[in-house]
Amino acid sequence: IFCCDATPPAAAAAATSAGENNNKIIQHEHLTNDTDFSNGTARPRPRPMVFGLGPGRTGTDSLREALIQLGFGPTYHMKEILLEQEGISTEGHLEFFYKAARATQEHKDKGYDRDHAHDPVDFRHILKEYNSGVDWPLSAFPDELLAAFPDAKFILTKRSAKGWHKSIQSSVCKLNPNRSYPMKFLQCLRILGTPFSRFAGHGDMMDAIIKYKFAPGLASTWPELCNSQQIAIDALEQWNERVERIIPPHQLLIFELGVHGYRELNQFLNDMKDPSTTSASTS
Repeated sequence: IFCCDATPPAAAAAATSAGENNNKIIQHEHLTNDTDFSNGTARPRPRPMVFGLGPGRTGTDSLREALIQLGFGPTYHMKEILLEQEGISTEGHLEFFYKAARATQEHKDKGYDRDHAHDPVDFRHILKEYNSGVDWPLSAFPDELLAAFPDAKFILTKRSAKGWHKSIQSSVCKLNPNRSYPMKFLQCLRILGTPFSRFAGHGDMMDAIIKYKFAPGLASTWPELCNSQQIAIDALEQWNERVERIIPPHQLLIFELGVHGYRELNQFLNDMKDPSTTSASTS
């Protein structure tokens, strides 16, 4: 019955959105993006870039909504890669992140002592139309983001490791790239164009993110992370420690889901207004 070959090419990339509850933290109008990246240069932005470094299912979608409402939109997210919700083209971004993840290991194999293999200009170009970014795959590149945007502010969303594993098992892990019937069916629809065309390569990209960026030495594939609670716990704890080691303390906000909300974001980002608020969702 299948209309096409569902095996994705290795160089393509895509990923599922976090599928999280969208509780609004605040309400505020957008800022206008005033960045010009012609010839690799940029005019100063109205305020520093902001990046969430927590993996999917740590409140990334709630954080995306909060940043947009606070005026830091458009916000880069997995939804942008698949759906282009802001109307900004993300053509080629899937392959970019697949190659960027693999380049980390290739860089180390050559004996370089820094983690980021890509020229920072590459990440500035990918994000030229955005004022912030959250969620995989972007959040898996803290070294590169810090190199590309040295004055950026970073938010590490945290939740219990056991709760995180339970959450990914009940959601994104069910869309097992390249292996589940739903994903193979969606890949068959790629002739219809975006977003279906972007499901090809999903498994390859996620495996590269897990193996080289999020859980090096612990898991080599996305299914390994999904299927083992202990690996998932160790990976999340290792990731949080790595982020706190890489990002300077004055540029990093540790955001505990279900505990922190607008007050902490306002204090960290300095120039927010004071509308009514709620805490971020933990899903």
